[in-house]
Amino acid sequence: MLLWLSAAFASDLLFVGNSYVLVNDLDAATRIALDQAGDEGKSARLAVGGYRWSDHVARAETPGSEWSALLVAPVAPADWGVLQEQSQILGLDSDSEARRDSLEAAATLDGWLSAQGAGTVLTMTWGRRDGDPDFPVEYPDYPTMQDRLAVGVLATRDALSTEDRPVFVAPVGLAWRVVYEDHPDTFRALYAADGSHPAPAGTWLAACVLAATLTGFDPRQLTPPAAMDPAVAATVADAAAQVVLDGRTDGFALDYPWTTRDSGAPPPPGHTGSTPDPSEPPPAAPRSEPAPIGCGCGTGAAGGLWWAGLLVPVVGAGGRFRAATARLRRGSENAAGADVPATQVWHPGQAYIRVRRARRERSPWRTADRASPWRRRHSGATVPGTARWPSGQPAIVRPPCFARTNAQFR
Repeated sequence: MLLWLSAAFASDLLFVGNSYVLVNDLDAATRIALDQAGDEGKSARLAVGGYRWSDHVARAETPGSEWSALLVAPVAPADWGVLQEQSQILGLDSDSEARRDSLEAAATLDGWLSAQGAGTVLTMTWGRRDGDPDFPVEYPDYPTMQDRLAVGVLATRDALSTEDRPVFVAPVGLAWRVVYEDHPDTFRALYAADGSHPAPAGTWLAACVLAATLTGFDPRQLTPPAAMDPAVAATVADAAAQVVLDGRTDGFALDYPWTTRDSGAPPPPGHTGSTPDPSEPPPAAPRSEPAPIGCGCGTGAAGGLWWAGLLVPVVGAGGRFRAATARLRRGSENAAGADVPATQVWHPGQAYIRVRRARRERSPWRTADRASPWRRRHSGATVPGTARWPSGQPAIVRPPCFARTNAQFR
């Protein structure tokens, strides 16, 4: 029993991107970071230099291709799909042809991921070091390009998200901005010579942000690659932690798997994750008589939690465990119904995946209505807004610029 409790959680990732993934092997760097965070799964990638999301869709629609095998009809479904768009597109005007094509392709990719029971994470890429001479009006310098990319990826997130299945953003570009503002010398070290692709330090920064986004693990506790300068590695890890854990997001509203209602798990100690709006009431207090969580070895609270007392002397954190247990109950009941089994876990990011895995076969996302995500999402309805507390009160109020409708992207 104790061996099972101490076993590391495993989630499998599928990266879909281009040279920003290929250079320095972002998928491998992220897996190294996740392994250190206790998430010992596997990673795969579909990446070709210069590819857009629409290029990936075209490859996946070819029967027998590697893309089809991993996206459309996977033998071993992933737990998360990490989608990275071509680095200029998401900052262009929302009514441009490139943005419309991007949104349509993102909806198709997200639909395939949902059909295999995987969550979706969009990578917010970084602006180019000196702006982009190909788009001098849109991208005259790094800060302007970063702002536009952030707005674009969050608009795509809002267009794809639903109340039952949120899409998340890994704010790599915002961590890049922290380095730009606080450590200008290190900022240049994030880039390769072309001022666009990442240097090893930039790839490690992206890996730190992705690991923190998925798990809530503090990247300052990660061991960087041996060849990296310790001072640069510390700066990079701190930037990732400031954005994901401490909420330094320049006013952009971000949610994470371990902070949403469905996750059922509290943020890790030492940070608050997404901060509720001060004008909103606090979350509902835990119920005095929570419903039991079944574990397959008994019924009722005694049958489901008979082993809970063993954890107190083992890890010395009984109070925190009981709080996490109560929140996991509420999350599983609110998200999937009280009769859906949920597995007790320690890692902050695990509850979201495990509850989702228990719901996979009975999920409404696997119905015929889900078969055409693009048609469904372009119904003209307003995209659901934010994560909510178990009481039903909104946890985050998004700025008006992100309360978009699908009609704005037609």
